[in-house]
Amino acid sequence: DASALLEQAVGGPGTSFSAYANRPLYYSLGGQYDEARRALAELEEKYPASELWPSWGGFILGFSSWDVELARDRALELQNVPDGISWRRTGTRALVLTSPLTGEMSAARDIILCAVTDAERDYGFNDAASASLDLARAEHLMGSGDARPHLRALVSSGVVERIDPRSRPNWRLIEELSWAGLDADASRYLEAWRADAADVQGAAIRTVAALADAFGERTDDPLAAARAIEILRRNERCARCWAWELGTLYEEAGMWPEALAERERSLEAGQDFWFGAHRIAATEAIARAYEELGDVDQAVRYYREYVEQMSNGAGLPRVDRAGQRICPRAWGD
Repeated sequence: DASALLEQAVGGPGTSFSAYANRPLYYSLGGQYDEARRALAELEEKYPASELWPSWGGFILGFSSWDVELARDRALELQNVPDGISWRRTGTRALVLTSPLTGEMSAARDIILCAVTDAERDYGFNDAASASLDLARAEHLMGSGDARPHLRALVSSGVVERIDPRSRPNWRLIEELSWAGLDADASRYLEAWRADAADVQGAAIRTVAALADAFGERTDDPLAAARAIEILRRNERCARCWAWELGTLYEEAGMWPEALAERERSLEAGQDFWFGAHRIAATEAIARAYEELGDVDQAVRYYREYVEQMSNGAGLPRVDRAGQRICPRAWGD
């Protein structure tokens, strides 16, 4: 809907730069990649002197469609924007996010070390912490690695302690630590937030505390964790909140119909630039759910859809393994 409104805006009198700048983003987030490429080309043609927004729009397009080369090139452009310290740090976060697309997790961790160095120089400690949490989220969604080593590195680096407790990315920090099973660290940051927060943050703190408690059940009893999050979701009146986490918990509990229902919710639950990753990860997870449920036709349909959503999708090992399991004679065709 937003893309359609912006399309009307650029055709009217007195069109603003922001309308042109936002069209590529919204088309990418909505999965309309051909339209996003067209809008990006029009932005670059109409505003050739602009460097920020074409680079950012190109990164979002590359990240959303898993076009690794485009995402990496545009992230590097962001890092080189003249006199743009904040955009350089945004470029660093963008570079971190390209690595999980191809499983290059060691490269992402090296970039995070650079981000910490930049933070010391530019006092961008929040951006450095956010880059590490971006990587944790990417690993969480894409199943491309274990997030615990670099989350532990974030905790031991002292970066978080350099940020005022009221200004830390508390929600994401505590959620990722809890999901990874680093409960002691999550509790410590939760207590620091609770001690220094303004009254207006009380509701958010209660929600994060309940979420952390639920995630704490994951290792021993994933079904109990899922039930606790279901209650939290009802209390928050948010039908799609934590759909990905619930789907994962139901998978771990072997409850595939419930997992499938949550994965389908995940197709619409993404936010910001994570929408593309949510959609792609959910498509692959839906394929696995159908495979477990014995519905071969639907499993093949969603595995193929998963591949088609990505610029580098053909030949992905996890898809090829699935194809060999489901229909070894026909998969090569």
